[in-house]
Amino acid sequence: CQINDRLQAFRQCVTKEFNRKPRSLSELAHWKATEFRTFLLYAGYHALRGILSDELLQHFLCLSVAVSILVSETLSADQTYREFAHELLQYFVNRAAELYGPEFLVYNVHSLVHLAGEVEEFRALDNCSAFIFENFMQELKGYVRSCRNPVLQVANRIQEKNSFGKQSYLQ
Repeated sequence: CQINDRLQAFRQCVTKEFNRKPRSLSELAHWKATEFRTFLLYAGYHALRGILSDELLQHFLCLSVAVSILVSETLSADQTYREFAHELLQYFVNRAAELYGPEFLVYNVHSLVHLAGEVEEFRALDNCSAFIFENFMQELKGYVRSCRNPVLQVANRIQEKNSFGKQSYLQ
């Protein structure tokens, strides 16, 4: 309840630059990737401080700081910061097994240790992110009226929009 109250308070501060405002933990199963990103980079520390033990909060902060570095065009361009982020992620993954048990170390958690290498190759994480596609999927889903031939429906809606001189999509 305390975390939900803090997320609700944080919601009031979220500007229009954010695609989605944080929702309560009761809707966690329906959160989109951008909501997890907002929690990790902006809201998580404020929502969890004083509720989680200091040990768990510091563990969360290792992930948060590392990802914050890797999404920043400026910080991720600096090898020293990338190496620091890599060390934080390695620590996060190694410590996770101790804190949460070996079953926590699924493939996605292990993949975190490779993020700094991806940033070295592709620059900041947002350059290889799928967030833009997640947001566009909502628009595409709006083009589908029934379960029959969804691809054809999307193509027809795009053609209709283009025919009426509106913004051209997927050319």
